Amino acid sequence: MAIWDHFVSRGVRRDPVLECWTTLASLAGITSRLRLMTFVLNVMNRPPSIVARMAATLQEASGGRLVLGIGIGGHPAEHAAYGVPFPAAPERVARLEEADTLITDAGLQTTSDLPFKGDMDIGKLEALIAEQGADKVAFVRIEVGTNLIGGQPVSLQNMTDVRHVCDEHGLLLVMDASLLADNLHFIKETGLENQITTREIVIPGYVAQISGELE
Repeated sequence: MAIWDHFVSRGVRRDPVLECWTTLASLAGITSRLRLMTFVLNVMNRPPSIVARMAATLQEASGGRLVLGIGIGGHPAEHAAYGVPFPAAPERVARLEEADTLITDAGLQTTSDLPFKGDMDIGKLEALIAEQGADKVAFVRIEVGTNLIGGQPVSLQNMTDVRHVCDEHGLLLVMDASLLADNLHFIKETGLENQITTREIVIPGYVAQISGELE
């Protein structure tokens, strides 16, 4: 079963359609053998990292029946109706290539026992910088256990490695540290790495987002 990724039918606002991901999730719950396919996702509609976690979740929930298709979109009226940017085709193609790069292998492997699925792929990061040019990269962002990357832990070594790449290319490194305490607790409880303080991680040169919410 293939579901297209439109919010209204080909941009005609009076013709609403069912949203792709919620429809597929509903089908996964009432079927057992039906293959489920996005036909095809519009790369402009959702950040690639969120798509990765959505796909991984549905793949797990459906017992491995998801087929992920992704494209550049093609209906500017629909974008205008929902306030979604619709740049020229070359930029949308570039976004598609970037999406393919950002979705890490471990992030989609629901059966993997790798403890730090939130780690950034250093090789892919360096390849992206080399291909696009450092002057085209506004900043590099690390998501430490937050929803944008699916709540997966990030290793201290990976944070350090990413920082070294950014320093080498003169790039700003931004850390979403809203759930940094949870990430550090995971490291402490598992004993996978030596403990380190928040102050030692958020070293000069980082731009860090910290949550002040008490739970």
